[in-house]
Amino acid sequence: QAAMSVVLVVGAGLFVQSLHNIRSVPHGIDAAQLVVAQVDFDQNMDSVKSYLPSFEQEAARIRPIPGVQGAALSAMAPLMGEMSMPLFRPDGDTLTNAGKRIGAAANAIGPGFFATVGMRLVDGRDFTPNDLGGGEPVLVVSQTMARTAWPGQRAVGQCLILSRPTNSCAEVVGVVADANLWSTKPEQNTKYYLPITQAPFLRTLALTVRAPTRTRRIVAATLRHDLASRMPVSAGINVQDLQTVIDRGYAQWTEGAAVFTAMGILALIVAAIGMYSIIGYSVSQRMHEMGVRVALGARRGQVMWPVIVGGLKLAAIGVVLGIGAALVLGRLVASLLYNTSPRDPVAMVGAAVILLLASVAAAFVPARRAARVDPVIALRAE
Repeated sequence: QAAMSVVLVVGAGLFVQSLHNIRSVPHGIDAAQLVVAQVDFDQNMDSVKSYLPSFEQEAARIRPIPGVQGAALSAMAPLMGEMSMPLFRPDGDTLTNAGKRIGAAANAIGPGFFATVGMRLVDGRDFTPNDLGGGEPVLVVSQTMARTAWPGQRAVGQCLILSRPTNSCAEVVGVVADANLWSTKPEQNTKYYLPITQAPFLRTLALTVRAPTRTRRIVAATLRHDLASRMPVSAGINVQDLQTVIDRGYAQWTEGAAVFTAMGILALIVAAIGMYSIIGYSVSQRMHEMGVRVALGARRGQVMWPVIVGGLKLAAIGVVLGIGAALVLGRLVASLLYNTSPRDPVAMVGAAVILLLASVAAAFVPARRAARVDPVIALRAE
């Protein structure tokens, strides 16, 4: 029982540490006050683009709601998908760095998207309505992509060809701070953004709104109602707080920590009860001996300490067996952990200390009973 409790407490420690590590990953966006609405279409690109005016009208309707601080269109809402297209240099060669092809994720967005989600523009400019109205192809790239594609050069003013080498070169007009937009885990931050009307293909459309808590409920209800009436019946409509999306991304670590913690606590209770029973029985068998020691002048601590040491010895055996089992079984959960070794010494030491404290608590009551024994009664009973 003691060994099993150590294994489970170690597991709880590993998942709690993983949860802490993943929650510490900076997203690069301010997700706390965002409502996202994404519509998944089962139609071709041209049909999807025909719904852009409806989304623009919806954004225009949402912005005047008291408390709303911003509303912007995108092909995909933050943390709800990504696009990918081949990239070429102006001469038609594949975009590479040090001989390696540069892979980059993309999103097609409308003006004000960066300000709405809380991304900082570090150079150049954001997209404007003119970029959506049939202007020249333009791009905004992430800081990592700027450094990777044009090391030692300013990215603004450079150009890239998207999708096919025969397409027009899109000028880089801005550089935005790195952000994790596709998942809760750290990402390769070679990313770029293009005006939503210039996207070569679309399968989804999204609207991201920034608003305080009370207003978000109104915004979410409005979005659900309006999009359901404007979008085709076959479209999938998903409206939720972005923080809910993020918390869902943490689910495997949250659930793992909860399950192992609950089982670990239960196992500790069972182990403590078991040790209490064994130590209590041992004390009852040695009552004559303890009575003699008290009669001969033994102090209370001198009587209690051997009992507590006995409990610690039992726990130590459980710790050794449990740590060994945890080291072996840790391989089974290694793939579920994040930035945490299945041999994490903090988790191992923490589990050992917890079990030893539980053993002291379990031995304390029998030890105190032994220290308070009346030598006359103990000797008569014998």
